[in-house]
Amino acid sequence: MLAVIVGLVFAVIGLWGMVAWWPDFIIVVKGSVPALLLIGGILAIVAGATAIRDSLESRASTKKEIEGKKE
Repeated sequence: MLAVIVGLVFAVIGLWGMVAWWPDFIIVVKGSVPALLLIGGILAIVAGATAIRDSLESRASTKKEIEGKKE
């Protein structure tokens, strides 16, 4: 119950801060968007490279299993 009350208080203070300092808030958003896009792009590249590596490793292990069964 206390967490809900504290959350509501923080939400009201945050809303008041956005309204009171709207121009400053917009400047922060404008500066944050490119940085977040850069970080998101780097994470996507890493995730894609990891998926490709895992796929290649899986194919190699499957090929070894098939060759082992043929013998």
